[in-house]
Amino acid sequence: MGIPIGSYHYSYADSTDDAKREAEFCLENIKGMQFEYPIVMDIEDRTMLSLNNRQRTDIVKAFCSEIENAGYYAMFYCSLNWLNNYLFKDELIGKYDLWLAQWSVGSPSVSCGIWQKSDKGVISGISGNVDLDIAYKDYPSIIKSKGLNGFSKSSSSSSNSSYFTYIVKKGDTLWAIAQRYLGSGSKYKEIKSLNGLSSDTIYPNQTLKIPK
Repeated sequence: MGIPIGSYHYSYADSTDDAKREAEFCLENIKGMQFEYPIVMDIEDRTMLSLNNRQRTDIVKAFCSEIENAGYYAMFYCSLNWLNNYLFKDELIGKYDLWLAQWSVGSPSVSCGIWQKSDKGVISGISGNVDLDIAYKDYPSIIKSKGLNGFSKSSSSSSNSSYFTYIVKKGDTLWAIAQRYLGSGSKYKEIKSLNGLSSDTIYPNQTLKIPK
């Protein structure tokens, strides 16, 4: 269907050795496939509360390191509560991309690659509530250009020559960005189309592709 996808692994690891074995299991399951979005480790299981912050942080590092060493784009997922209270976040943010779960707020409290903003979304064709997320990076272009996640550098179908990237600032609107770079605010739909946006809402630190 042409929908970019990633892979998600829910972890129960209680040691770095266990985290490495989980990474090997994950890699075995995705072998031979291509993913436009990161390979994500979810660390939030209650059984891990018996560990300390040092152990939990090292578990994330061990898993993500194995994923990266195998040629994939690694990421970790957790809530703001876990990030602030159960991990040494300064050792992880910047080293690995964060997929942050923080609901019912206007914007994420910390810098992240993907923000899960709600668990009560409604999508046509899907029964019940779904999670809603915003990606602040153009992961398909990044991953393909670096030859990760099963792609070779020559297999990238995106050409950066047709657009440049812009980091959204506080107060920006699609209309204003189109006015500034495309010469007319009414051309904002071109930006929406290029980025696959379903609404006119944009967020600070979001990365947009702007047509040249």
